[in-house]
Amino acid sequence: MNTIRYALGSIAASLLFSGMAAADSISFHDGLEVLVPAHSADTHSVNGGTCIDASRHSFALRICLYRRSFEDMAASNMFFEYRSLSDDEKELAGPLPEDSYVVSAGNWLHPTSKKVSTHFQYYEAVGVLCNLGASLPEPTYRDCYFAGMKPLLNLATPLSIFVSSGYPVTESKKLQTQKIREAINSIQILKPSALINSQQEK
Repeated sequence: MNTIRYALGSIAASLLFSGMAAADSISFHDGLEVLVPAHSADTHSVNGGTCIDASRHSFALRICLYRRSFEDMAASNMFFEYRSLSDDEKELAGPLPEDSYVVSAGNWLHPTSKKVSTHFQYYEAVGVLCNLGASLPEPTYRDCYFAGMKPLLNLATPLSIFVSSGYPVTESKKLQTQKIREAINSIQILKPSALINSQQEK
């Protein structure tokens, strides 16, 4: 899948970026404000989204926010719904619920687990075989972490967030995963009451 290779290449490049810390919120034109971890001063635009690099960790952590639904942005961030896979792809991924998601990297399909934070439901894949540093004498990252997030609230204008990180070969994967989850749990929607879709089901 060329799209997947391109996305993985973009993530590989982004994970090498670092910078000075900046404010800890992202604001949008409709008044939506999202609390995010402290991040580098520069932001990047990827597929029409706003991407930041969290700065308070010994590892790289990229967070991309899109004003489009999770379903619209999933494929371009390597997330695919299990029901959309071919029979061969399902066999590769193993038996999963039809509404679950997998992360595609290289020739592998990695199952995700569904988790819930304060304001989001998210799909998490740990230990994805990304090999982002394959062109280097010693790989920078052998495994990667990916999460796709969608709000528990039904916002009038959609929001989706995708998180990615590489596991340095010298770091503890378990400890880093715990720190990434803490960062995800800190992402919150500020003052959302005026932004909720009035048609959402009660």
